Amino acid sequence: MTQMFPEIVNSVKKLKNAVNIYRALAERVRDYELRKSLYKFLIQYYIDDGNYVETLTLAKKLYVIVQNNFDIEESPYAIDIILYSLAKLGQIKKIEKLVSDK
Repeated sequence: MTQMFPEIVNSVKKLKNAVNIYRALAERVRDYELRKSLYKFLIQYYIDDGNYVETLTLAKKLYVIVQNNFDIEESPYAIDIILYSLAKLGQIKKIEKLVSDK
């Protein structure tokens, strides 16, 4: 299949490389707005890809940085993504615990 559609395979590789670069940048950058934007982009990418483990991991990181920056407008978004990811992963007990803690 890779020989039949080399341009598609090449495009997928480029996309994955770009995602890896964005992820590395999100971990290293100090600017809050840029970091938040990168995490939101990556979260949406992984939701679209159906990778809810990565979505959950990034949503937790986003939650931490918005809490550390007292960004009350973004905090519900991060919590919603955490709950959504847990639901998609079938982690009902964790959802119940998280909701009861709030």
